[in-house]
Amino acid sequence: MERGSGSLARVLFALVPFALASQARADALETLAGTLRAQIDATATAALERIEGGDRQLLAMRSYLRAGPGLAAQWSWTDAEIAAYRYADEYRDAQAEIEKVVAAFEGANPGYQLYVNREVRSLDVQLGSWNENPSVAAAAAELHAAAVAEAANPAYTKPSSDAAIARFRAFLAGWHSTEPVSVAAPGLSPHGQLRALDFQVQKDDRIVASTSAADAVVQWDAEGWSEKLKQAVISASPRMEGPLESPREPWHYSYTP
Repeated sequence: MERGSGSLARVLFALVPFALASQARADALETLAGTLRAQIDATATAALERIEGGDRQLLAMRSYLRAGPGLAAQWSWTDAEIAAYRYADEYRDAQAEIEKVVAAFEGANPGYQLYVNREVRSLDVQLGSWNENPSVAAAAAELHAAAVAEAANPAYTKPSSDAAIARFRAFLAGWHSTEPVSVAAPGLSPHGQLRALDFQVQKDDRIVASTSAADAVVQWDAEGWSEKLKQAVISASPRMEGPLESPREPWHYSYTP
């Protein structure tokens, strides 16, 4: 027993430096992220507080920092702004453009209907999606691991220094996930200002081409709906561009007022 206890003690003692180093990296990362968080617009900071998990928060913060001074102009509308928009000329113009695309598509494809969500996607909906989306979870975990490794660099011996903060900010801005994230950071989705539209194809109330990433190839490409929708958009509305290529969404088009 005594011999075994001594061996265990030596193992635990040998692990102490690794535990201390791990804690130092965690502390450095917390300081770096906290300092950058304080530099973000107050509206985005409030959104961060509603995001579940530090890794998802870090991933969203990356998008907010990359948006820079343009963040406020891109930010999703409030409930009051959405309500006012429904009475604006811009809203009527958008509906007219949608109707042109729908008419062109259904005229070229008898028996099929083109559906599009014509409502602004609220911040609440975006937050719910961000907290639940599997691609966000995977990218957030990947970023967190990369950030922990970055924080181990000797350059972060003084993580609160201007040089360390600038380096970490550049790290976040330049980092890219190995797999695309299928939703925008909460508040930055173009759906939040009706600057993006997601179409789906229906036949007799049955969806034949949905807005699921898993169905992009089978439902959209293989059945020809990707090209058919694209041709309808090109022929009917000069205010729409697409489809979205990264992540690839053949149903997603951008709208310019």
